Amino acid sequence: MLLGTAHLVVSAAPSPARRTRLAGTVRDYADGFAERSGIRTDLELPADLGPLSKDVATALFRTMQESLTNLHRHSGSRTASICIARHEDAISLQVRDTGHGIPKAKMASPDGPIVGLGVGIAGCANGCGS
Repeated sequence: MLLGTAHLVVSAAPSPARRTRLAGTVRDYADGFAERSGIRTDLELPADLGPLSKDVATALFRTMQESLTNLHRHSGSRTASICIARHEDAISLQVRDTGHGIPKAKMASPDGPIVGLGVGIAGCANGCGS
């Protein structure tokens, strides 16, 4: 159990840098997630992410990390797909699964779909300026 705890601390600690370091950090985390969870994880990532500030790289990594954590805890999916794409003036992250999703009643909430879902998703949305 101590090894598992130490591993979680190390996994939560990476400080992703720009370009290839972020790509390597994302690949390593996705591979480790698949191994630890047993969830088949596909990753689509450009060879060069282009220039990214440290804040953007960190937000991308932390959002991916929180998304995979939620997928593992709540979705019931046996697969995950991660896609990071560079656009002309933006970068996008998409994490998809084949699980059961957020209940329709939560999605239809007048306060919006992320209210009441915990601090992880709301924190990611706030951190990304959404």
